[in-house]
Amino acid sequence: MTREEYVEKIKEIMIKKNPYRRYHQENFTTYNNLGEMAPINSAILNDMPSEKIILSWDVYQYLLAISEVTNETLQ
Repeated sequence: MTREEYVEKIKEIMIKKNPYRRYHQENFTTYNNLGEMAPINSAILNDMPSEKIILSWDVYQYLLAISEVTNETLQ
């Protein structure tokens, strides 16, 4: 699958198989120009799978940097 196909698959799942489908559809419509960066309220996402979630090295590095900045800000 290409990246675009994955993005469309995720949108399809969120719009068709989620109890908050209407909210997600409105978000994707409102923020269409943001593409895959459309904001999603994490409080209404279904539970994450209990299996492992594998992040790419780049994503891990970004999350690590965010964590470090957050911890510095809290001190």
